[in-house]
Amino acid sequence: MKTATTMKKISPASANRSVVVVVLGHVDHGKTSLLDYMRKTKVVARESGGITQHIGAYQVERGDRTITFIDTPGHEAFSAMRHRGARVADIAILVVAADDGIKPQTQEAIQAIQKAKIPFVVALNKIDKPEADTARTKNQLLEENVLLEGYGGDVPSVEVSAHTGQGIDELLDMIVLLSDILDIQAASEEGDVSVVVIESFHDSQKGAGATFLIQNGVLEVGTILAGESAFVKVRAIENYQGERIQHATPGMPCVVYGLSAVARVGDVLLTQQSVRDAERTLKPSSLLSSMNAVPKDTDVIPLIVKTDAQGTLEAVMDVLQQLQKEEVPIHIFFSGVGDVTDSDIRLALSTHAVLVGFRVSTSSSAKTFLRNHPTVTISFFETIYDLSEGVRGIADDTLKPQQQKHVRGRLEVLKVFRAESNRSIIGGRVIDGGIEQGSASVVRDKKQKGDVTIVELRQEQKGITQAKEGMEVGLQVQGAVKIEPGDVVEYLQDA
Repeated sequence: MKTATTMKKISPASANRSVVVVVLGHVDHGKTSLLDYMRKTKVVARESGGITQHIGAYQVERGDRTITFIDTPGHEAFSAMRHRGARVADIAILVVAADDGIKPQTQEAIQAIQKAKIPFVVALNKIDKPEADTARTKNQLLEENVLLEGYGGDVPSVEVSAHTGQGIDELLDMIVLLSDILDIQAASEEGDVSVVVIESFHDSQKGAGATFLIQNGVLEVGTILAGESAFVKVRAIENYQGERIQHATPGMPCVVYGLSAVARVGDVLLTQQSVRDAERTLKPSSLLSSMNAVPKDTDVIPLIVKTDAQGTLEAVMDVLQQLQKEEVPIHIFFSGVGDVTDSDIRLALSTHAVLVGFRVSTSSSAKTFLRNHPTVTISFFETIYDLSEGVRGIADDTLKPQQQKHVRGRLEVLKVFRAESNRSIIGGRVIDGGIEQGSASVVRDKKQKGDVTIVELRQEQKGITQAKEGMEVGLQVQGAVKIEPGDVVEYLQDA
């Protein structure tokens, strides 16, 4: 197998010839694995729970040509980010698994490509699998009005395997060939700089940051850029590998920190003569966060939502708004980007809101503040599915009639073997009564931290139905509570 794809620092000359490619596809169809193979790294081995954290951008070389890839998330909940990705690209790759065929996210990706009116290549992935049926998949594409070459149309297709690397070289060659046929013109390095925001985020040490794709001009240190949502005087530029570079040229992705706010994904930033001019470009509304009054006289749960990036926030808000349409009694009181801070906790205290974090953590000052205010409920999630189910659970637990329960047993947590967003595997000793499968409460420093469900008990690798006082056992519990050694798990039964 040839290894023609390499990564290195891009010179201005080669970057100027770069073609920008967006990769779209269903969550399980191997899009990220395909990209990983092409860039010969395992930085993102798989999509966490089916969702890539940020829209990423990076470059690979094919001969003397450079290709910039924009990696968009592969889940239908992130359609807004995907549509933006398609708008900034010259060519799209539609990844379809030959063993699975067309799925709802595939149809969504096709619609995004057609709406953006950009040429595309179909990558028929997973052809190494025995169940792969390329003829069936091509016929399904025909039903979606994707007319492939040989099927009455001119859309090229390439059979590939992200597992073995089969067809990867041919796919890259097809991108280069298509760019030549379409005569995609390189943007000018002359004149003012314009960039589009591919992703934006907030770093606890570096502040607001963004991934830019250079559309025109040469971005250099000292350049002042502004759009409707944020401005920046560039003090440092990093390439897609996190290395400091002196400048970035058209078609090149780069990362810049120190923006005035978390920029809106898809916003275009243009060169400004001064910071004062840049400030005048901003729209008056803040895009970093938003606050909404809680409706009076209604049984709803106010939520404070924090996510790791602006694009992620928009997708999370879409999910929560869908839950509202399904009559889940929640109200999004405040939303923002960045880690949970002590200000967020103070806001939750004053409004009796529940804090919901998506791919974020708690700042050190917030942890200190939280120790003195343990009544604040915080739930952290890593996947859209867990977020949706977790918020449903929060609503059910908060608003359902409270039934009196008695503590039937207590277990002291000695070790946490695994901690996930909605599940923990722990070891401990029963210090009082007995423990069985069922409802439980987690207590820390004599204060209740939240409710969990004991779903499994094990001792010496064997499943058991009950653990009595003095026994050391392993438990699998479900719930959003972050359990720590020293906590006490109280087994509850109805009175």
